[in-house]
Amino acid sequence: MVNALPPGGPLEPGGYRPLQRGTTLRDMLRPLFRYRRAVVGAFVMLAAATITAAALAERTYRSEMKILVKRERFDPGITGDVQPRLEQTVHVTESELYAEMELLTSRDLLEKTALASGLDKIVPPERSPEGDPRTAYLSRLERTLRRHLAVQPIKKTTVIRVAYSAPDPKTAVAVLTNLASLYLDKHLAIHRPPGAYQFFTEQADRFERELHEAEARRNAFTDREKVVSASRETDAALTKLAEFEAELQTTEANIADATRRQATIREELAKTPDRQVTQIRNEGGIEYIRGLKSQLLQLELKRSDLLQKFTPQYPLVIEVDTELAQVRKALADAEGAPLAAQTTDANPTHQWLRNEAARVQTEKDALGARAASLRRTIDAYSAKARRLDSQGVEQQELLRAVKEAEENYTLYRHKQEEARISDALDRTRVANVTIADPPSIPSTASSYAPLILAAGGVLSIVLSIALAYFLNAIDPRFRTPDEVYQVLEVPVLAALPAPGE
Repeated sequence: MVNALPPGGPLEPGGYRPLQRGTTLRDMLRPLFRYRRAVVGAFVMLAAATITAAALAERTYRSEMKILVKRERFDPGITGDVQPRLEQTVHVTESELYAEMELLTSRDLLEKTALASGLDKIVPPERSPEGDPRTAYLSRLERTLRRHLAVQPIKKTTVIRVAYSAPDPKTAVAVLTNLASLYLDKHLAIHRPPGAYQFFTEQADRFERELHEAEARRNAFTDREKVVSASRETDAALTKLAEFEAELQTTEANIADATRRQATIREELAKTPDRQVTQIRNEGGIEYIRGLKSQLLQLELKRSDLLQKFTPQYPLVIEVDTELAQVRKALADAEGAPLAAQTTDANPTHQWLRNEAARVQTEKDALGARAASLRRTIDAYSAKARRLDSQGVEQQELLRAVKEAEENYTLYRHKQEEARISDALDRTRVANVTIADPPSIPSTASSYAPLILAAGGVLSIVLSIALAYFLNAIDPRFRTPDEVYQVLEVPVLAALPAPGE
């Protein structure tokens, strides 16, 4: 046993009194000293293994290149607009940057890069009892290349850093060079649909033929119908039709006015005698009566003219009627006086009324003939307008077909030119990504030996210490009186130190 009788006074009844002190540093370090040979041996073995691993660690050459993602080339989308709106901005978004990174690490791109860089000569193929051995081998090449490939963006820039590590510096440069070339080809291929130029060329030729056919149908219609512009001729015919209809309305109004005047004249002619007294022997009364009659005639003519324009209730007509009543009364009073003798002659008023009636009748006949002629003209223009309207519908369909074919032809010619320019840019590799920094040839090799030595040293120390405590935990021997008392609950009378304690 390695301990002495514990100090602190006499023993308790029944024997040894347990120690009442805490665990000391010596107690914690005692397993290291007790199993020091095992600890030193384990440390030496682990250190030797670490040194061997560091010595055998592979030396690699790391080559880097930088790809700049920019926004200088705008490929218009395939739309139905001649000039499509470009909603793209000049700034590269974060999603676009990560999309390019995913494109760089795509499976098919890495497989092509591995084959182009000769990695198939470095990585031997495995025999696969089932399945497609070629597919499995390509997948293995892709995984091998991906393990040594690092793709990450540079913060606050649109630059992507691509690095590849290989045992040979030429292999590292070749892999990045082939990756850059294949990546540019794939970037151009996926950002623009293939065969666009051929498609637009075929469509442009098709609509050119349709345009010629539509123009031929339009010209044949013009020659057959003798109509240059049916819509314009229809508008002109409708304008003339409106003018003739307005003139007919005016003529009919004049006919109605002549008819009304003719009725008035006939009425007055019926009331006016064809002869009148021209001489009265009573000198005083004859002249007075003649003046009244002349005044009466003037008032009647004035009333007739007013009735042509106004109704009988109009104030001027009422005033004339009042004057007529007064003149008639005066005339009746004057004629009631006895006359010695009077001489009559042809009444000029009656003659004038007859002449006026003849003139109005002639005017009315002329207006009637003009109205009939206007009606025939209106019917002719109405028929012409209907015919032109029917022709206009057909002509508009032909013109619409020509315009549609012309617009389609112009659209696809424009798209064809855009596709041609895009193809030319693709051939010269003008894209929105560029190799800002080409793959560099590494001059020095890098190794993981320092990291292996540091990690191995720490691991050796930890495992050696853990081994000492593990051996101490599985050793069944009692070493202190406390252990005896705790396990067996038997009092310890005396303890002798073990040799070397």
